[in-house]
Amino acid sequence: MNFYELIYLNIYLSLSRTNKSIPEWSTLFCLSSLFFLNLLSISVLLNIELKELKETQVYIIAGVVFGIHYLHFQKEHRILKKITDLKSKVNLTNRILTILYVLGTISLFCYLANIGLNNYLILIIVIIVPTILAHLFGKRNEQFD
Repeated sequence: MNFYELIYLNIYLSLSRTNKSIPEWSTLFCLSSLFFLNLLSISVLLNIELKELKETQVYIIAGVVFGIHYLHFQKEHRILKKITDLKSKVNLTNRILTILYVLGTISLFCYLANIGLNNYLILIIVIIVPTILAHLFGKRNEQFD
């Protein structure tokens, strides 16, 4: 068990409150998006020019990131088999670290992309408010309780 799998589990448990049909794919998309934002942040920090990339190249990179996450987590439902083992290790500290990872990734990218404070606050509110509402009113996933 590693921290990245705990992040997947926490995001999965959070998304499964509102998305009953395909929480695995939603979690995979969310985690891949966060990883892609981290790649973009690293490229900005290392002064790598991304303007030369064509649109198809960006789609290929995003597809590769998504494919790697699919192979690691989803293939043959590997992570769902491990969730029963990981569920006992989820505690308040791990949930707080997951929230900090998500908000930290988005905050770092927004800071480096220089999108402005107003746009950043709107983005964070759009992420935080539905998450809080899902935790307050969403039904827990009994499959892993």
